[in-house]
Amino acid sequence: YVKRQPGYVQDDYFLIDYEVAVKIVNDVVDTLHYSEQLGNMDALWNRNEMLTILDHLTYDTDGKVYCVLRDTRNASRMRMGHGKYYDAPDDGHTDRPKDLAAERPVLFLFSETGSIEQGWNGTEFIWPMLYTPGNTRSGLFTIDGNKKMKVKTGKVLKLKKLETIDPEEVLSMTMTLGPAMDIILGLQKTESRVIKDTTASLYLQKDDKGYFVYADGVEPNEYYNVHTMLDGEVFPFKLKPVKYLYLRCSRDDFGSKLLIELNQKKLYDLVPEPFSTSDIVYGSDNSARVHENFKRANWTVYYNVKKVLEYKLTEADKETFEQYKQDLIDEGELEG
Repeated sequence: YVKRQPGYVQDDYFLIDYEVAVKIVNDVVDTLHYSEQLGNMDALWNRNEMLTILDHLTYDTDGKVYCVLRDTRNASRMRMGHGKYYDAPDDGHTDRPKDLAAERPVLFLFSETGSIEQGWNGTEFIWPMLYTPGNTRSGLFTIDGNKKMKVKTGKVLKLKKLETIDPEEVLSMTMTLGPAMDIILGLQKTESRVIKDTTASLYLQKDDKGYFVYADGVEPNEYYNVHTMLDGEVFPFKLKPVKYLYLRCSRDDFGSKLLIELNQKKLYDLVPEPFSTSDIVYGSDNSARVHENFKRANWTVYYNVKKVLEYKLTEADKETFEQYKQDLIDEGELEG
């Protein structure tokens, strides 16, 4: 299954969708057997820890995960000189992913021979490891104990007006309920997103070859990326000319959602947060000096909301929304 994925490269990194990563983890865990007879009950692995973390790391991104399959390893089951089981398939040095995008998780799949000589049971198996991005922000969340087995039921929420709009004019994104309620109530007039390497494809135009389209007046004679800031605080690429935002409060069709029409006079504003990088430059006499590059920025796109065309909330979110609305009325922040 892994080798049939588009872009698969043997012993190298390739991109997969979040849903594919979840299926891989579930399929792998389904091949593992635990019993008192095997003496491995204390090593029982909770797949939901990995799946919940993976969900956290890919939320509000393009949903892509790096994956690498390392074939035919013959690792020992026991730690040398310790008499204890290995609890990870790598040593933290030789197999740790390096020089990857700092904002994207990596799913490592170690294909082990499982030989009897190495202390295993004579059966090949896959040992998955999930590496979190180096710049992962701290967060508190609960482990979903039934993530694999949970089958969501209920009413699928569909927006009728969405079906009448050209999909090319719609940008689909996830968001939390709080900002969604503020938009519905007219308290929030913009919806913003930071343009990152992992999310740029959602917002930027691409040509037939898959390259980002340069903004008008930008000469393609230098290397630009999403952190480039040209003279006059100019972003080097074109954003998609979307007219609507389709905002979902969950990944599936059972969550709350809303359809927003953007202000056609000014669809969005691009705001840079400049920063500098330093490089050591050596002269002809081998003397070193520090070169500061100030043409760098983190860019945020603010989509300008004209009006909410349609929204639907789950029963639970309806209750939260009505309570939130009443609280604002009671505090005088919203007219009744």
